[in-house]
Amino acid sequence: MIRNPIDMVYSLFSQFKFNFFDEDQESFEQAWNLQTARKQGQMLPRYCPEPCLLQYGQIGMLSKQIERLYSIFPSEQVKIILFDDFINSTRSIYQEVLLFLNLNDDGRIAFPKINENKAFRFQRLHQFINFPPKPLTYFLNYFKSLNRVRIFVIEQIKEWNSIKISRPPLTAEFRQELADYFRNDVKRLSELLDRDLMHWVE
Repeated sequence: MIRNPIDMVYSLFSQFKFNFFDEDQESFEQAWNLQTARKQGQMLPRYCPEPCLLQYGQIGMLSKQIERLYSIFPSEQVKIILFDDFINSTRSIYQEVLLFLNLNDDGRIAFPKINENKAFRFQRLHQFINFPPKPLTYFLNYFKSLNRVRIFVIEQIKEWNSIKISRPPLTAEFRQELADYFRNDVKRLSELLDRDLMHWVE
């Protein structure tokens, strides 16, 4: 499943920010402008496990990923779904996938949203849970029999501390900058999929 690369990388930034480990910038525009420095090992989030994940521009180059996929598998064995189609006609796309996989239609008509955009009520609480003080960590490790209880309690706190929010819209100027960046790649993607996707970057 692929989507407009502008929306995709912005969504990815939001998820990384929610994870806390991967992204520490307040806005996507700030993170986007740091890509060059981060590629050189500068301005990286303290707990980021893999700096290349912060190269949003490269991640959004979808045509390169599709070309690589087609170089391994014949196109008839690959089902490409556009996120736009999935949102606008979920039931139909679901049926297409079942047909592609040679599976019977189960008649499902309810498709609840999964992994909606989230944020934390209290950022410091989330930080404390994931990175508790060393004395507390030693104490908890000493009582390993309590691990299950600890994990359960932590998950409950995380769930309570999470709230669903809408991502603020990108400024017109920044969105245009992203459109210019991804335009050639979207053009190539349109050719690969034989479908005009240029409205993504217009």
